[in-house]
Amino acid sequence: MKEKLLYKNFMKVDKDPFDFNKLSVFLDRYNFSTRTSSNFMNDYILQAVFQVRGVETTAEFKPIYDHLQQKLNPNNIKSDLDIFFSLTSGACSITHNDLYKVHVLNFKGKMIYKLDAGLFELDPGDLLIIPPKMTHKAIGLTPRITLSYAHY
Repeated sequence: MKEKLLYKNFMKVDKDPFDFNKLSVFLDRYNFSTRTSSNFMNDYILQAVFQVRGVETTAEFKPIYDHLQQKLNPNNIKSDLDIFFSLTSGACSITHNDLYKVHVLNFKGKMIYKLDAGLFELDPGDLLIIPPKMTHKAIGLTPRITLSYAHY
């Protein structure tokens, strides 16, 4: 039986969720490893997708991480939680695949994920499961903040 990939309204997102202002304060408070995850051009750096690694231990994201651990990782194997965000509509990640299963929880904005298995539109609170080694690409329809939970 094929695994279901998209779960609409998987998690309730508050009316005043973690937004771009809170993201700015969050990034100022912590010294996370960050990188771009897109083919940006130097003259248009704000069209990039940015990754913030290892946010699962923070007060802001530990409750979400613990919820995902409980629901998605019954064997409690090694896992982490990253933030991906983009500031402009149309920003997209590089096409890639991961060696492990990734759970994408859309937090703010609207986006499309292009997978080998098809196109999936995500709203806040939606969860997309990307199986190991499945080629995928994220495309922001609006500015967006997305959480990526992986266990390996």
